Amino acid sequence: RLRTSPNSCCVQMMEMRFFEESVPIGPQLSFLSIRNPGGDSPEENGVDQLIDGNVDTKWLDYNAKGGQTSMLVFTFEHPVNVGSYEWVTGNDHDSRDPVSWSLETKDAANDQWIEIHNFTNQSFVTTSRKHLVGPFSVTLLSMGSHITCIHCPNNSNTPFQSTDIRACTCNTGSSGPDSGPCTHCVAGKYKIASGDA
Repeated sequence: RLRTSPNSCCVQMMEMRFFEESVPIGPQLSFLSIRNPGGDSPEENGVDQLIDGNVDTKWLDYNAKGGQTSMLVFTFEHPVNVGSYEWVTGNDHDSRDPVSWSLETKDAANDQWIEIHNFTNQSFVTTSRKHLVGPFSVTLLSMGSHITCIHCPNNSNTPFQSTDIRACTCNTGSSGPDSGPCTHCVAGKYKIASGDA
């Protein structure tokens, strides 16, 4: 969903990056290709701009207007363990920013798609231009066939046997949305309970 759906003309982002480890960020993963099935992008704003390493180029998709969705499919060079991801807002029109999305992985063992992150916290997505959004830790370390437990973002924790990153809540003395990032309270402020705030 876009910031001002259904009135936005399109969706845009400058860059998208995936990393091997959860927060703090590990080595960046390399892509083999990226696709935008059913997308409608001007030639100068094609989907390849999203992974070119240049925050002065952008991807734009006109098919995301009117409350419609846009899909991106990233193919890595080999099965990988993704721990976190981040993206960079566009250079103009904050109404084109995605503020709600889901990230899925294809399990190599059974060819099924599995949701590993679902984001719906519009207030967390900055209106600043060319600004980093994230990093976000993913629920499941599986973009291939390997599945394991992953750490919550810094300054947060979960109950025993948690299965969703949204169970990661900020510790006492830290604040932020469920699933992070959580930052320490600044001098002169405090938080007496865990949870989002």
